[in-house]
Order: sequence, then C-alpha cells, then structure tokens
Amino acid sequence: MINQYPTWKYLMVIAFVILGIVYAMPNLYGKRPSVIVSPRMENVEITKPFIADVRKLLAEKNYKHQGIEQFGRRLVIYFEKSDKGFEYQRDAATVLDDKYLSRYVVTQSLVPNTPSWMQAINANPLNLGLDLQGGVHALMDVKVEVAVERAISRYQKEVKTELKNGRFKYRAVRKTPTGLKIWFTDNEAREKASQMIAQKYKGFKLS
Repeated sequence: MINQYPTWKYLMVIAFVILGIVYAMPNLYGKRPSVIVSPRMENVEITKPFIADVRKLLAEKNYKHQGIEQFGRRLVIYFEKSDKGFEYQRDAATVLDDKYLSRYVVTQSLVPNTPSWMQAINANPLNLGLDLQGGVHALMDVKVEVAVERAISRYQKEVKTELKNGRFKYRAVRKTPTGLKIWFTDNEAREKASQMIAQKYKGFKLS
C-alpha cells in the first residue's frame, strides 16, 4: 500500500493523541478533601511561623493530613479521600476557625488530586457544572456567641447615634453579655429615651 501522506503528518497526529491522553488523565484522579485558610484583611499574611503553628495544632489534635502547601495568600491542607479523611477535614476546619477567626477565613473544599508533574504543565481536570456534579449541599455553621456580640456592638453604635440626634441627656451606653445598659442624667430623659427606643426598636425588651 502506498503511503499517501508525509511522515511528519503521521507524527503530528500521534503527538496530538498523546497530548490528548495526558491532558485527559487528571480527570481520573478525582478530588480529595482539604481545608483552605486565607487572610481576612490585606495586612494579614500567611507566614512561616503561622504555618508552623497550624502544623503543631494539627499534630496536637492528631488530625492526620497528607501535606500542607502555600499558594500565595492561601494555605491548603490536604486530607485522605476516605470517611476518616472527611472527618479529619471537618474537625480540623472547626478547630482552626475557632483559633484564627479574627484574622483568617477557614473553608472546607475538594481540590483536584492531580500529580504535581501534571500541574506543572497545566494538565488540570475538567471543571464540571453543579448540574453535572449532582448539585450542591450547603451546611451553615453559625457561631451564636459571635453573632450576638456583633449585634450588640452594632446596636450600641445605633442607639448612641439616636440619643445624640434626639438630644437625650445620657451619661453612657455600655455593652453587657446580653444587651445594652444606658445611664441617663435624670428620670425625664430616661422616660423620653425609652419611648423613642421602644418605637424604633420594637424587638428590644426594656427594663
């Protein structure tokens, strides 16, 4: 049989087939559970002492992980793709969030389990849409104490502003564990301010 095409064309086809196989292979490795830690503010960085502190904390809690990597302003902690690995992921995220809440954002995620040599040549898995991934399951964890503290701080500022705008005579507005305590200069100011607060903040319980 006569060869109808030059050799270089056959070599080019073979090369494209090999490249196609290589760049399709990352989809076979799947994803593994991870915890991602990133700064809340611009002036906060991922430093070596911080990474060492994270490693120490995970070791103290005996949360077995498969490595920690830094990508710019993100720290990624990898866990085994198993029921135990997902348990470690959840517990580690809770512990890290409790300790670093004020400075860092801690999230749980699934990251590609692609070998490093494939990542080096940008051979990444195909990102499927939520419909092809089977939808999304969201679990919200609310820290009640933190939410209450922030709400009280916000209302403290608002109430101070209202008292100043209404020219009510008061000495101080202090936070308590469950609300606000306001000192007035006289009973008349207290009564008028109480009426204003009751009208503007109907959910408040005055005493």
